Amino acid sequence: MNAAQIPVIDISPLITSKGEISYQNVVRKIASACLEYGFFYVSDHNIKATLQKGLFDCLWQFFCLPQNQKDEIRKKEGSFRGYFGMEEEVSTETKISDWKEGIYYFQDINLPKNRPESVFNGTNPLPKKEYLPNFENVIMEYFQKTITLGSTIMSAVAVGLGVGKDFFEEKFTSEPFVQLAMFHYPPYKNAIHNDDFKWGVQEHTDYGVLTVLMQDDVGGLQVQLKNCEWIEVPPIPNTFVINIGDALESWTSGAYRAAPHRVLASSSRDRMSVAMFYAPSFDCVVTPIPLENTVIPVEAANENLKMKSTFVYGEYVLSKYRAILDHN
Repeated sequence: MNAAQIPVIDISPLITSKGEISYQNVVRKIASACLEYGFFYVSDHNIKATLQKGLFDCLWQFFCLPQNQKDEIRKKEGSFRGYFGMEEEVSTETKISDWKEGIYYFQDINLPKNRPESVFNGTNPLPKKEYLPNFENVIMEYFQKTITLGSTIMSAVAVGLGVGKDFFEEKFTSEPFVQLAMFHYPPYKNAIHNDDFKWGVQEHTDYGVLTVLMQDDVGGLQVQLKNCEWIEVPPIPNTFVINIGDALESWTSGAYRAAPHRVLASSSRDRMSVAMFYAPSFDCVVTPIPLENTVIPVEAANENLKMKSTFVYGEYVLSKYRAILDHN
């Protein structure tokens, strides 16, 4: 495994008034990380460690419930909200099941029923308070704080591109499409053999503009570098991992990388992670920004984009969700 390290960026100047020089210094570090890795850690992000621990505690309590109680919030047919069980989610690339169970929550969405994206409508199913009395409050507080963090980072990304701080907020056309994904990866008992392992999540890229990931101390996350080598993205206490998604890669003509990544299941420990996916609104038309209108060198563009140059985000993300969860 390559010894390269993903950068850790103190983003406190984005949150507090530490002056323009400090702000621009952080902006440059984020831009450099987006160009080189498509991944970086953020520290000093203003989300308390007690809230992070409280969320993991709630999730552990949920995933330890009897299966019939977890199934009470199972996603309904035609919906993506709620619980899904072990190996029910499949890789869109390999069609092989991932070694995990999880919960998908979204912000409240109320689209007209004649729109295909109306499958995201509804509210999030919650476990009974008699099982988990604090579950809703802890999760929704965390969800809102990571949405704010995502918006803050996207403003810095826009400044780093030289297109104006509010560029992406305007391009979202309305509210961003945001999702909280909470995953449990049980230990894979056969993984004690070097030639017998299990991917908790197989190689993939994320769909939106960026992901805010909280991982526990187990490890297993790996990212692919430009030279196709894989490196570990180990847990660092009180940091979040930020990675670029397909929409931002397309907006920047491939200059900012939506880096492939994956998770290797542990042979001995349960792993949990929480990802907040921050994405454009369904009606947003993602069209590459001419790099000559940015501060990114034109030669940083990548012609090998996996998506067509212009696409409607709602159509794209719906096709992806159907592929991973509606495969039966």
